[in-house]
Amino acid sequence: MALNSNVTDTSVTQVAVYDYTQAQSTERKIQASDRGGSDVFGSSIAISGNYAIVGAPVSNSNQGRAYIFTRSGNTWSQQIIYSSEIANGDNFGSGVGIDGDYAVVGANGKGPNQQGAVGAAYVFKRNVTTGVWSQQAILSRNDPVFNEHYGQSVAISGDYAIVGAWADDPGGIYDAGSAYIFKRSGTSWSQTAYIFASDKTATDQFGYSVSISGDYVISGARIKSGGGAAYIFKRDTGLETWSQQKIKGHDTEGNDEFGKYVSISGDYAIVGAPYDDDAGNASGSAYIFKKPNTTYTITQNPYFTSATNIVNNSNWSSSGWEITASSDAANQPGYYAFDNTYTAANSWESTWLSGSSMPQWLQIQYPQDVVIQAYTIVGRDATDRYIPTSWQLQGATAAA
Repeated sequence: MALNSNVTDTSVTQVAVYDYTQAQSTERKIQASDRGGSDVFGSSIAISGNYAIVGAPVSNSNQGRAYIFTRSGNTWSQQIIYSSEIANGDNFGSGVGIDGDYAVVGANGKGPNQQGAVGAAYVFKRNVTTGVWSQQAILSRNDPVFNEHYGQSVAISGDYAIVGAWADDPGGIYDAGSAYIFKRSGTSWSQTAYIFASDKTATDQFGYSVSISGDYVISGARIKSGGGAAYIFKRDTGLETWSQQKIKGHDTEGNDEFGKYVSISGDYAIVGAPYDDDAGNASGSAYIFKKPNTTYTITQNPYFTSATNIVNNSNWSSSGWEITASSDAANQPGYYAFDNTYTAANSWESTWLSGSSMPQWLQIQYPQDVVIQAYTIVGRDATDRYIPTSWQLQGATAAA
């Protein structure tokens, strides 16, 4: 596995790659072969397997360039890529993403005339025989508008790519922001979805950051009131529609800019809040979220006969969490998590989770919330039996 880190010397911004597959940690410093002053090489970065991509959006009179590096053993070789229609001011490389043999590059300054920048995004594909990367498609949205920063954030996963436009005005709401999802069919890419926050408000800047992994997309809205927010979208099975869920840090507030940076991979998502001030002004924080296991089992449902006694089989632990709707067990609308290891008679320690529907993503606050060896989420039915729902957390580790 490799980890990227920005390194700056007196002449040019550079990127260092740390290779942890070796017996000892080693650093591979990579630079643009045509580097020059003020290129800002390393402004955008991504990595996938043996391939890394780095953007330099203000190089060559703000035309911009992107660089794809290929690892062979301990050596990284380089190819410069740029769009077939590159022009001064395009800022090609403002956003980059890579997945396997495909890469996507944003150019948020791209504009057809002097009215302003429409922005653009480009897909490149690697020739599996020659190893050469060439442009395959331009990701053209259905409603191009000037000065929306389309292409500042991009990501790609499998047959899907996403492009953010944080200054878009969905529904006429100024700078609420949006993102566009594209799907590949053969060598062609077409827009299949246009997404934005369901609770959008002016200047949220949804789409400032985007990431995609399989059927899940995450987008940050760093200026959302209350310190920022992020939104996770899931592609509905067999469809090109996407369902969304809003997530926030448990202590997000003020000018934290929660959502300025986001990434998602498999069952985990991470959201940056660079101006969180837990350890002083703008000390910054990052929050990890986990998608609960959605595998349903019909194996003998456990249920509680009291606050401390559970009837179960060997597949279930009696120490765990219950999630229940407020209509059954709480005064405030929404869903709560109840720790049934609390032993006082008829009492439950609770943490409010959601004000509308069963949450799909739960924040892991280590070590504050992870205090038991293993736990299972179960739900309550109308007869006061607690049965397992399709939401389950697994593999928790006791707090130190």
